[in-house]
Amino acid sequence: ALRLEDKKAFVKEINAVAGESISVVAAEYRGLSVAEMTELRKEARNAGVYLRVVKNTLARRAVEGTDFECMKETLSGPILLAFGKDDPGAAARVIKDFAADHKWGDYLDYADAFYFAVAPDFPMEILPEDEGLIVADRYHGEVLRPAIERPLSAARRKAVMIRFARTGAARLQGLIDPPIGVGHSLDQ
Repeated sequence: ALRLEDKKAFVKEINAVAGESISVVAAEYRGLSVAEMTELRKEARNAGVYLRVVKNTLARRAVEGTDFECMKETLSGPILLAFGKDDPGAAARVIKDFAADHKWGDYLDYADAFYFAVAPDFPMEILPEDEGLIVADRYHGEVLRPAIERPLSAARRKAVMIRFARTGAARLQGLIDPPIGVGHSLDQ
């Protein structure tokens, strides 16, 4: 636990950074491993983004008196703050790109096998080695690495199949009988 003096210094540091910044992004970091958090910090540093994990109470105090005071009431949960000093979109890009690069792991619970399908010129070294890999262009595709088989439980398989079937049925129904929306009238 931080001592009171440490908390005051922490708030002062973040407040100073907020005062010099032109943008901020607050993001929840729950579920990130130490390695992933280290990677995110490195990406932020490389993009010139100041990134700190902050307790809610300290974050609220840190943005007081800055252009970002309006976000004070929305800060909840385990958060990190990413401040952009020069490029207004830098902080958002770092967080968005990191989330996009890591969301695929959420799909593993819903697939028997997981493959990345990429173009031949894609930098394959950035892909995890324990997942399947397919390289394809417009005319040809080849499995370079088979995926690890992780059979779904019967209950999960049934739930996934039912959801898939309902989604497909709803889309077909929408094609057959489109809903009346803006710009449509019953007289047409």
